[in-house]
Amino acid sequence: MRIVVCDDHRLLLEALSHALATRGFTVEAATSNPAEAVAAVKLYDPDLLVIDLSFPEGDGMDAAREVIARHPRTRVVVLTGSDDAATALEAAKIGVAGYIRKDQRLGAIVDALGRAASAKP
Repeated sequence: MRIVVCDDHRLLLEALSHALATRGFTVEAATSNPAEAVAAVKLYDPDLLVIDLSFPEGDGMDAAREVIARHPRTRVVVLTGSDDAATALEAAKIGVAGYIRKDQRLGAIVDALGRAASAKP
């Protein structure tokens, strides 16, 4: 499964990208802001975009909307530290394929990514 990962915390971004690669994912790009993530999706046409919501520059929800609208083959999964129910509801309304909290074990994240990739649009 080909993915783009986007998070502004470099340590998390690199560690998650490495961990996913060791579990059979092909990490096409590891980006640190939403604009880079959208550009990487356009360039690589991945199966999944895994993106956080909060960034110093840009908005992960806006990037998710853009990817869902312009690249319908790429499923979007939000990986966030937020447990705000309104944010999760907004993400569901725009059509994200998954909403995962960062406090989950890696195995649970991998499982959720697999379900999101295989879910029907």
